[in-house]
Amino acid sequence: MSDLVARYQANYALTEPITEDQVQRHLELERDLTRQLLASTPETRRETFVRCYDELYRELSWLTATGHTEEDAGDWPYLLGPAPQRVYEVGSGAGGLARALARLGYEVEATDITMERGRREEDGVLWTETDGVHLERTAAHPPYDAVLSNQVIEHLHPDDIVAHFMSARAILRAGGRYVVNTPLRYEGPADISRVFALPEPVGMHLREYTHRELTRAARAGGFDRVLVPFGLPHALRARLGLPLRPNAGYARYVRAIESLLDRLPAVRRRQLARALKVPLFTRTLTLVCERTR
Repeated sequence: MSDLVARYQANYALTEPITEDQVQRHLELERDLTRQLLASTPETRRETFVRCYDELYRELSWLTATGHTEEDAGDWPYLLGPAPQRVYEVGSGAGGLARALARLGYEVEATDITMERGRREEDGVLWTETDGVHLERTAAHPPYDAVLSNQVIEHLHPDDIVAHFMSARAILRAGGRYVVNTPLRYEGPADISRVFALPEPVGMHLREYTHRELTRAARAGGFDRVLVPFGLPHALRARLGLPLRPNAGYARYVRAIESLLDRLPAVRRRQLARALKVPLFTRTLTLVCERTR
């Protein structure tokens, strides 16, 4: 097995045999589809995204041929708050997280961009459609206690990010929170670009963000407070019995470090950010955005 194929299989958690030609085909297809997504207008955005993602998974069938194991809810109950709660998940993929939360007593609405799935209920989860931006147009039962997105907003058109936060806030009750998890730009790229060691995303991660960038978008979208959970490693927290707690002071600290990093040349910035990974950063960033009013 070549190094390229090994990196590809690791990046996508694949176990079936893959050839270098398939890996190269994936890169070329994502580059082409990404150009189409970025060139879409607000009027054509939904149709373009559905068409492009349908083509991606039709042409790269091995990405969906591995089956799905039962998922654990991980730290999400600490971030969302304890059950029972009514939760809306933006872009649920295979639904593993939604079902894990439902098993813990959350009432979960899972969503998918694919129009053919339609509205249905299974495993204690209600499935509905969404374009990922205008959530209020298709949400079944707002307002919700919490909204979450896990590895989703990097796929949205960058022009839609503030509208996305505005819509997430609109379907929340007063006192609710939107919890976002997405790749951290300093650790990226996290799409097909990583397999080829490219410095920036060229695939369907249309933009990867920093805490500062997403905090600005969340505040522009109307959120009153933006917190960041203190990022001690999960194993250490479990050993010490420490819950994951979103913190406003830690959020300010992380943003201050990022403001210093952003003044450095790109190569030096990436090197220093990775050196800070253990005590400060992780591969993904998590924001807890609160609607207090």
